Amino acid sequence: MSWSPPGGSLANNTQSMGREITDALPHQPRTGRALYVDMNSFFASVEQEIKPKLRGQPVGVCPFINDATCVIAASVEAKRYGVKTGTSVRDARRLCPHIHLISDDPSVYRLYHRRIVEALETTRCRVNVKSIDEAFLELPYDLQENAQQMALQIKKRIREVGSQLNCSIGIASNLFLAKMGTKLFKPNGLVEIRTEDLEAYYALLSLTDLYGISWRMARRLEAIGIKTPVAFYQAPYALLKRYFGVNGERWYLRLRGYEVDNRPTTRRIIGHQTTVVPDPATTRSEVLGVASQLCYKAAVRLRAAALAAQSIHVALRFTDRSYWSRTLRTHAPFWDSRTFFTHTATVLAAWTPQKPVRLISVSGFDLLPQSALTMPLFDPPTHPEQLSRAIDEIEARFGRHTIAPANQLLSTRVTDRVGFGNAGQVAVELKASA
Repeated sequence: MSWSPPGGSLANNTQSMGREITDALPHQPRTGRALYVDMNSFFASVEQEIKPKLRGQPVGVCPFINDATCVIAASVEAKRYGVKTGTSVRDARRLCPHIHLISDDPSVYRLYHRRIVEALETTRCRVNVKSIDEAFLELPYDLQENAQQMALQIKKRIREVGSQLNCSIGIASNLFLAKMGTKLFKPNGLVEIRTEDLEAYYALLSLTDLYGISWRMARRLEAIGIKTPVAFYQAPYALLKRYFGVNGERWYLRLRGYEVDNRPTTRRIIGHQTTVVPDPATTRSEVLGVASQLCYKAAVRLRAAALAAQSIHVALRFTDRSYWSRTLRTHAPFWDSRTFFTHTATVLAAWTPQKPVRLISVSGFDLLPQSALTMPLFDPPTHPEQLSRAIDEIEARFGRHTIAPANQLLSTRVTDRVGFGNAGQVAVELKASA
């Protein structure tokens, strides 16, 4: 099937331009180079692992058990009844009256995550953690011909971590296609997408099935005549470059199996936010108590990432959904909890309590590596960072909240949550909790 843009054809050298781009890349697509591991119903499976009575039963993991919240992880058995991530608790009970709804336990999920990563690292592959339940592995050249055997070994090692833990694995020439492969067969699937079969594979999908293509992007593609993944795959390089710039060039390469996604990311911000439940905060002391805990958690992640912040952003959302926010640029970089909170308190001094606060957000940005910092030559040295690191070591051994500032003792406890979305952020959070 040939492809042509609406309103006429492009210049004859369009496809040759694409070949020049791909030929210049150092690594040509090679099936078996990339392997993506996606854990199936991870949180629910861990619960079934540590609680044998839940095995074989429909399970829904929730932030807290209340009709106002939703299921953040559903077991394979629950999914058969239509319960999935994002299903409200009320609907989950309607769809599956005998479902077991349980509150999440992030510390246990992180523990099993670390055990799984340790199992992956016993292979000769380069392991890149993408989230708490996903990892990307780059296979050495001599193992690429036997990628399926490596995938079966990985499945076996994960089952040794927990008998209830299953994963879907995709094998391809780049991260994008390997991750796409994990979607084809769940649970416990194993799919290899070969470069010579790409057009047949894309024929099975719609545009929004492709990772990174939202309905808005699909509309932009359809406006220039690209209505299916096959048409997207066949689109000339010059057309994608003309309409989408650098992103169009990346899609041209990505769809053909070239690696354009597994690049190191540069963090720009580290922060935390929380919803104040069950009752909103109404006084400055209540807001400061919660903000103190958020500063503490953000500072732990700064140190784990070996970064320092130079600016603070604080935001409040009120029960009427209006917002208040302020930014403070500090005179010196910091990564300790005390300084983080001192700057946050300075920002909050400009806020006048008038409306109940439902959400509190604290972030540090303008980040730079701690290794780039120099100690002042004449100012007397202070050591808040040493104290913070000592607390980190104590809590790494005895658990979170073993030590806490006095201003947190009477405040609402900020619930421990596992981060999703930004893979770099998740990796830093997991490292900080190790």
